[in-house]
Amino acid sequence: HSVTVGAGQVATVLATPTNFNLNLRVLSSCAATSCVSATDATTSATGAEVVFLTNPGTSPLTFLVAVGAASGVPAGTYNIAVTLSPYIRTIIAPACVTMAGGTPLAGAVGDDVASAITALPTGFGFNFSGVPATHFSVTSNGFAQLWPSAAGTASASNFNTSIPSTGGPNNLLAPFWEDLVNVAGSSVTTLLSGTAPNRRFTMEWGNFTPWVAATANRVERMTFQVQLNETTSVIEFHYCTMALNGGDNARLTGGLATVGVENPTGTDGMLHSFLTAGSVSPANALRFTPQP
Repeated sequence: HSVTVGAGQVATVLATPTNFNLNLRVLSSCAATSCVSATDATTSATGAEVVFLTNPGTSPLTFLVAVGAASGVPAGTYNIAVTLSPYIRTIIAPACVTMAGGTPLAGAVGDDVASAITALPTGFGFNFSGVPATHFSVTSNGFAQLWPSAAGTASASNFNTSIPSTGGPNNLLAPFWEDLVNVAGSSVTTLLSGTAPNRRFTMEWGNFTPWVAATANRVERMTFQVQLNETTSVIEFHYCTMALNGGDNARLTGGLATVGVENPTGTDGMLHSFLTAGSVSPANALRFTPQP
């Protein structure tokens, strides 16, 4: 089987066997002597295996999918299902919104804290992974969540994972999900700007730093934003300032962070980077455009 993954897309390949123990392998070509990434496969309770294929580049990639039986086990029939992520990720020029006149979210400033689940601005039409979003929450640990109602429990998890993952938290907007902490002058602010039906709702983490035990070593400073675009439901991540101040450059640029978006059930998403130094920078912003 072959799977072509477009630029900036993620494909989910699910292989479901009938009465045998299935092995799923993904190769870059017929001549490849090793798997693209053997650690990508996970086995479900039904014996199905799933692989997430990410194409972070600017051109389509074709992968070969091989299905076999475990050693010594008779093979049987199986089904292959391929789905594409609900978003396409592109790199765009940075354009941080000036937050003058914004609304502070005091509940999101601290160590491992989250704001209350709060209504988006009245009439702000936004769909998240195909589901109308009416509420949001923000945590000090560099991610926000979108909600279809006021019901739910906002997460402040400092234990970031890759995307997608059905383990919570889900319904994620993660510009820099990491163990962060506030310092003097830190703030989380929201602002509605523009004119309907093309308004923009911005959430900004201002002057945060990665957590380390010694407060004297909390020297890095970062300010970054999530911008939600009304009507188009486009999501953007902007990195306004990332000041090293003699600290850990790898960590400041995403070395311990998760960056991406994940749907409400954690079954799909668009991962930009996971534990990847150099993956974020004030020189670039990220745009997540819903698939048509």
